[in-house]
Amino acid sequence: MSARRMATLAAAALLLAGCGGGGASSGAGPGPGSAQTGTAATVDEGTSFACPDPQDDAPMTGADTLPTGATAALLCFHANRSAWVPPRGRLSTGLDPLVRLVNAQRVHDPVADGACGGVGAAAWRMVLEYDDGTRTIAGDNGGCWDLVVGSSERFGAKHVWQSYLSALRRQRQRQGSPDVIFPPATCPAHRRDLASYSPLADAGRLQTAVVCSIDGQQQTRLTSTQLDALRHEFATAAHRRTDLEGAFSCHRLPPRSSVAIVGVDGWGDPFTVLTQCDTYRVWQPADGDHLFARMLPSTARMLGRLLAS
Repeated sequence: MSARRMATLAAAALLLAGCGGGGASSGAGPGPGSAQTGTAATVDEGTSFACPDPQDDAPMTGADTLPTGATAALLCFHANRSAWVPPRGRLSTGLDPLVRLVNAQRVHDPVADGACGGVGAAAWRMVLEYDDGTRTIAGDNGGCWDLVVGSSERFGAKHVWQSYLSALRRQRQRQGSPDVIFPPATCPAHRRDLASYSPLADAGRLQTAVVCSIDGQQQTRLTSTQLDALRHEFATAAHRRTDLEGAFSCHRLPPRSSVAIVGVDGWGDPFTVLTQCDTYRVWQPADGDHLFARMLPSTARMLGRLLAS
């Protein structure tokens, strides 16, 4: 295998790895434990139910536990080195179990638990709406105690993240996709934005998509027939699982061919599928993980024609 080919695949793999917002904690922090006993679970009165500025690092306010009785919740992006996009819509079901899960996460004891840290996964804020105000908590899935509730620092950010996404996915399944026409997908202006994704985006239910060059500068909008083909491709990807090594073997496309398929699903959530030869990596929202898959011959032929045009 040539050094150039290995470098090409390594670069693509780095881009793909950049979209993994659900990475495991770098520390060995405990999971759920006993609830923190705090002061009265008050809310921030008069604050709006909306995502805060992603760059805002202001300390969390309020008591060290959340009150039950929330009417809605929003998962919000917080700026760090991991690119992701919050799933559209508010969560309005299953809120009391989510709040109880937050309160059950064990408080981090710097003396007893030792040093802890990590980078490379999603950082987030969650805003909960109550009849008389809101509460905001913070999480970072790359650490091992980075769940902040009031002044308390806890383990378990990833548990809360996954619980929110699971509840929103169940809510979507009950309600069905909205009868809304979302803006068409477009290639990003910057290469780094090719890693952006929503953790609930379902490529198997794409509504619009474009094929972009890896530098993001060229795009080809797909026809309805091509969209149907990709919808089938991604919905059946689990049946053609491979691994990273599979990308070294190009069966149906030239070795140096790679594109980004940028799309929007039926709920308006964006996704990016990066390809290497006739292998690609696609996010599976039901599993909360990526998988590598080998393209169907018909999909490889379609992309080959697009690359040749």
